[in-house]
Amino acid sequence: FVAAAVGVYYLGSGAPHFLMDVLEDEWMRQIGGWCLFLHMLISYTITSAVVSRAIHLWLDPVNANVTTGITPNVQWFFIALAVAMNSYIVSNVIPFFKDLTEIIGALNLGPISFGFPATLYIVHRLRARRKSSGISLKAMSRLDWSVCILLLFLCAYTVPIGLWADVTALIRDWHTFGGPFDCHRYSAEHRSGISKND
Repeated sequence: FVAAAVGVYYLGSGAPHFLMDVLEDEWMRQIGGWCLFLHMLISYTITSAVVSRAIHLWLDPVNANVTTGITPNVQWFFIALAVAMNSYIVSNVIPFFKDLTEIIGALNLGPISFGFPATLYIVHRLRARRKSSGISLKAMSRLDWSVCILLLFLCAYTVPIGLWADVTALIRDWHTFGGPFDCHRYSAEHRSGISKND
């Protein structure tokens, strides 16, 4: 967050989508690249362990808590391998950092901003009313229902619209710089947005 805030403060609307593009010197870019690689490696190791553990608990809760024996270890190996393969496929299908973050944002912004608050409020009020057992608890007012329905509508509207716009941008970048699983040469052309066919 600090790096993004400082970058936008100094560069304003000219800040690139990938902040390392502001580094002009090749040696600074290489150092930054190695730091980013180490950061991603550590982040992936931590995140994949948590995701693999959650999948293991979901698939086989009994063996997920066993640390010895061949069955839990074989299960863990294949789950971790599946998570790694999924990460590889996603990173090559969406090889552009900007497009990946925009698609993730499109999928999450609507539910987090509009859908979850309304849904959780409705569920909370209904559960509280059911558990009140004789205690007078007012039902949700028309205003509450109206706001919640509006928020749920905004969630249902923003997710597909945002996703459509971001997938369209991804397809455009595929045509400009190369498709999934292509070898994307990182160069000034990518930074300036010039097509490889120009």
